Parts: sequence; C-alpha cells; structure tokens
Amino acid sequence: MGGAVDFGAATDGLPASPMAFVVPLRQTAERDAAGGLLAVGGEFGVLVAVSFAGGRAAGAAEDLSGLSAAARAALEGHRLPCARAIRWEGGALHQIGTGAIWYLDRYTVVYPV
Repeated sequence: MGGAVDFGAATDGLPASPMAFVVPLRQTAERDAAGGLLAVGGEFGVLVAVSFAGGRAAGAAEDLSGLSAAARAALEGHRLPCARAIRWEGGALHQIGTGAIWYLDRYTVVYPV
C-alpha cells in the first residue's frame, strides 16, 4: 500500500503484484444559499495494480476484482473523526499496460464545518 508519491515510481516499471495506492483526486465545498461554508469534501481513489505474464490477463483480472472488493469492504461506511461515513462512488478500469492491469475505485468523505 502506498500513497501518491509512491505511485509515480511504481508506474515507471512493472509493478510488484499486487500493489495498491491511495491517491487524492479532488476537493469540494458545500455552501448554503448565502455562500456560507457548510462542509468540505474530498474525493480519493484506491488504485490497484496486478501484474501478469505472457498475455494472461484473465487471471489477473480475477485477482484485481477480489482486491478491489476487499478495499471497498474495509472503507465503505467507515467513519473518520468528525466526518460523515466514507462512500464508494464507483470504479473503473484505469489502464491495461504491458504486463499489468490497473483499476481505480473512487471514494468520497465529507467533513461538516
């Protein structure tokens, strides 16, 4: 498991398998009609990579599905201090490269002000 800083180094070559990264995606703000700040939100991603050899991506895809489901089970509904529960927003294939498949699940967390 790594963060955004580790991700750059991992994408330079074939990743160790399996590999996961938590990366920030964007920040949001909820405002009232007068423009006052009600809550601050953040969207982050869990990017999972599984390597494969000899064009055998099917087995790697199965591993990827299980890893993504495990991360979702651990994160969805979890409450950070002073925040609403983490919500899973969806996931999608991020990239298929030479010898690796990458999948990105997106999550949001909101902190009321």
